[in-house]
Amino acid sequence: NGQFKNVNGRNLKNGNGKGVVYTRKGNGYYVGEFQDDVPHGDGSMRLQGYIKTPSYIGQFVRGFQNGKGTVYLPDGRLYYRGSMKNGNCSGNGTLYIYVDKGVEGVYKGDILGSIPYGSGKFYTKQGNVLYDGEWKDGKREGIGTVYFADGASYKGEVQNGECSGKGTYYLNDQTKFVGYFQDAILVDPN
Repeated sequence: NGQFKNVNGRNLKNGNGKGVVYTRKGNGYYVGEFQDDVPHGDGSMRLQGYIKTPSYIGQFVRGFQNGKGTVYLPDGRLYYRGSMKNGNCSGNGTLYIYVDKGVEGVYKGDILGSIPYGSGKFYTKQGNVLYDGEWKDGKREGIGTVYFADGASYKGEVQNGECSGKGTYYLNDQTKFVGYFQDAILVDPN
């Protein structure tokens, strides 16, 4: 379906339409805007194996997911909403299913290739912030604030996902300890 344009003897789909498209992730059924036979503009893609929902709804540029979009898992659960670049979750967005330090929750912030990279927050599924700070390669890394279940918090350097380096640890009554920490334990007061 859709409009066609003849280019060098080939009929290429252009404008609004629908049809089977071939992607690096497999065959899919696409409904939306085409340019020169590839998804280009706003559209919806359903890859093979997706029964309940499309795999992606959003913007396409020359056949790749680029711009704002929403990604679903094959079981229909919402996975990601935000910026897309060259078919990947990259830019600013929300990962609705992300596991950090054994806890499944929600990550909001900078993303590169579907993992946290840059500045962002990690929340429990109930909406409580567990970490607010810098990320690298999907791990807490840099400067950040860690919030503990007992009401205590740590603000400072985070290395390899742990409260390690120069920082301040606050008890739930706001009593503070300043110095160098290793795995949230004060090792050198300062």
